[in-house]
This record gives sequence, structure tokens and C-alpha cells, in this order.
Amino acid sequence: LALALQRVPDANVSWTEVERAAFLEKLRRTRGSLYKAQRARAQAVNLYDIDPYRNAPSALELLDLVLDQWPEASELGIVHLYRAKCLETLGRTEAAFDAMKDSISAQRRRPGIRTSAPYEFAWKVATVPRPDLFAEALAVLNEFPVLESPLPQNIYWVEGARALIMVGDSITTDHISPAGNISLGSPAGKYLTDQAVEQKDFNSY
Repeated sequence: LALALQRVPDANVSWTEVERAAFLEKLRRTRGSLYKAQRARAQAVNLYDIDPYRNAPSALELLDLVLDQWPEASELGIVHLYRAKCLETLGRTEAAFDAMKDSISAQRRRPGIRTSAPYEFAWKVATVPRPDLFAEALAVLNEFPVLESPLPQNIYWVEGARALIMVGDSITTDHISPAGNISLGSPAGKYLTDQAVEQKDFNSY
């Protein structure tokens, strides 16, 4: 799977109704629940990370759509974690705590897909604060130690690997892979134009 670097839009850009309608239409035409779920999740993460305060409602709408339509086809730990972020941004603290717990539960079911939910949950419990959740937060931290390796090192041995890109903490492939419409001036758009594909026939990333 080839990954292309995505230009992060200006932080003041929000998702317009026209863009929303176009995305939902392309989502409707996407084949396969796996791809639909991945596309919706990636767009939600992208929207939230660009401007959490402006885009949290739109991101939450897409994440709820994933849970409603394609719950088995998505990485639920990430979906629930970003739901928690959106809910927290919207001032719905109790619902955010529930979403973090859902993310932790999803991580228990699929331990190979790690998220920061256990640590963010514990941090929120300590800083809100929520004394009634202290014991649960400590139990979660004991269950998911910060220094625990996500890979069983006694099975896998990497040799001769080189870094393709070096980024800061909490950056995932959802941030790096393009999501949304292919613009005419982008490398992908120029390639399609060179192949005599009209812009109206462009799909999306």
C-alpha cells in the first residue's frame, strides 16, 4: 500500500456543507464496508486534527456513522478514542469518559491495535478530577503499561529497516495518508490529468 504525504490544510478551514455532501456521496459509492469505514474514520480524524473546535461536530457525525453502519469493519479503538476527543471538545465530559472506556474495551478485544486511550483516560480522571474513577484508572494503567511493547519481540526480528518518515508523538497513518477529494493541482490530480482523466471523474483518496 503506497502512502502519500498529505498537505495539511490551513487551520481556519472548516468542512462546508458542499464538501460534506460530496464526501458522503463518494462514501455511498465506495465499495465494501471495510473501505467505507476506513474512509469515514480517516476523514473524521483529519477534520478533528485540523481544527478540533470547529470540526468536532462533523467528525463526531462521521464516527457515529461508522459505529452505526460498519462497526465490524473498523478499528473501533481509534473510532471510540476520537469520539471521546470530539465529545470532550463539545463539553460532554461524561460521554467522553464512556467513549474512552469503549476504546479501552475495543483494545482488549484487539490487543494488536494500540491506542492512547488507557493513558488519556487516566489523565482525564486525574485532572478533572474524578475520585470515583481513580481505582478504575489505576487498574487500566496496570493492564496497559506505558512501556509495554506492542510487538512480541521474541517472535519478530527486524533487520536492515530504514525510516521512511520520522514524526512526533501520536501521529498515525490517518494523519499521513491523504483523505478527501483529489485536488486538480495536487500530484495525484496532475497525474490523472496527464492520463486524460477529467476532474469530474476524479475519485478521492
